[in-house]
Amino acid sequence: MTADPVFTNYWNQATPENAGKHGLVEEPRDAYMWGTLDEMYAYCQANNLPFKQHTFLFWCCGADPDWLATLPAADIRAELEEFMIDFFARYPKTAYVEVVNEPFQSPPPAAIRNALGGDTNYAWVRWMYQKARQYAPSDCELWINENNILKGGSRVTSYKNLINFLKTDGTIDAVGMQGHWLESVSASTIQNTLNQMDDLNLPLYITEYDVHVADDNAQRDVWAAQFPVFWEHPAVKGVTLWGYKQGQMWRSNGYLLRTDGSERPSMTWLRNYLNPPGATLTIQAEIT
Repeated sequence: MTADPVFTNYWNQATPENAGKHGLVEEPRDAYMWGTLDEMYAYCQANNLPFKQHTFLFWCCGADPDWLATLPAADIRAELEEFMIDFFARYPKTAYVEVVNEPFQSPPPAAIRNALGGDTNYAWVRWMYQKARQYAPSDCELWINENNILKGGSRVTSYKNLINFLKTDGTIDAVGMQGHWLESVSASTIQNTLNQMDDLNLPLYITEYDVHVADDNAQRDVWAAQFPVFWEHPAVKGVTLWGYKQGQMWRSNGYLLRTDGSERPSMTWLRNYLNPPGATLTIQAEIT
């Protein structure tokens, strides 16, 4: 973060792409590696930026430590609680937390789900949110985040069912929907999905948005078709980008700034869309 001198010229929120994941922080067991997360948190505090944690439970790509699933049930619960307790003690001004990431796309193995109460009525997810609510500061918002929602389909119904359980428990503050793999999804499909999600009566956030298109003008056209649907929907309270610099993104063609610092047409379009004369850019961005 400290090596990015232009970040605050564009963005007003930061999220660690990987540094906050349990598997990156605590591998091996009880050997914490907070360094990168410390740096980002300090940057956010110094620059008055909201800091969003990603994530407490996400069973994909090493995001959670493999050793966790090998433990007895009581130890699994204890380790997950310990991670939350230690995190909030270290980063007490965290603004938002994506407590569980991709509960449908990337659920943890049965050993972990069963240790947290099993699958019935999403008990394992609800346990995570109950504990997060217990340990989080009172002003920290608890979010959920899932992939392949904005494309529509049956997962929208399943996601809403889960969220309604969390609402009943009083443990959810906002709903995240990832913005990956939308390059061929129509604006009308996205609009319809947002309308379906709106009846949850919770703030909606577009998370992890990127447009993985190599051609500059074609990428701009996708941005111009999709982004206004997000930004102008009354239930959508923010859009989070999954990186913006060439060579520093999970999806390599999604960048908005080239390595020489020049803007791709999508970035120029975005500034012009959001910034009438005298305005301030207010989009949120996630970075590594």
